[in-house]
Amino acid sequence: MQAEWGKYAEFFSKYSENPNLDCKKFVFPKVVSLINVKNKSLLDFGCGVGTYARMFRSRGARVAAYDLATNMVKTAISTGQNMGIKYFYRLNDIQTVFDIIFCQMVLVANNKNMMELAVEQIAQLLKEGRIGIFVNVNHRKIGKKFKDFYSILPEEKTIGAPYKTLVCIDEKWLTFTDYYYTDQYFQEMFLKYNLKEIHREVIKEQYLLQIVRKIEKNGI
Repeated sequence: MQAEWGKYAEFFSKYSENPNLDCKKFVFPKVVSLINVKNKSLLDFGCGVGTYARMFRSRGARVAAYDLATNMVKTAISTGQNMGIKYFYRLNDIQTVFDIIFCQMVLVANNKNMMELAVEQIAQLLKEGRIGIFVNVNHRKIGKKFKDFYSILPEEKTIGAPYKTLVCIDEKWLTFTDYYYTDQYFQEMFLKYNLKEIHREVIKEQYLLQIVRKIEKNGI
């Protein structure tokens, strides 16, 4: 995934500048209406070019951002808008745990093994009793065309089945590989790593928002 996404860092930088993206107009406002991020330590896991890391920082969160695609991280830093955000492209360099972890479109972009690894890593980096925020594609709308992206249904709707997603960036349609998961499968995977779902919501048809809390050692 590092190679596939990293080579498009420049394109995604332009894409993220669009103020009319549904995820910026609807998903982010919903998240900050549900979760108070001010003065909280927050990790943007799979930060890409740093768009949402900067948005959370502007809301008063103490932000770190991680992406294994080094070109994405370099692009984020080169914007000159790091705003005190700590960027990482090696997970082992992160030596703390967080109040909140935000993870957008990372799980659907990885096969089953890598997806589960990402959930495990997030669970390890999240403080007990604190909040994880996951935004993914609503699997029920795969195949419907939206204004800036659409996906082609996999031949079989089986967990982990690959399918193609096309994203319109700078008037060009770029093709990526995503993987088919359901909200129920995500919920089961979260619970496997002691992340209990506390909120689930579909936003603007295409986005699935799932908020989890890390179960404390006393079971709460």
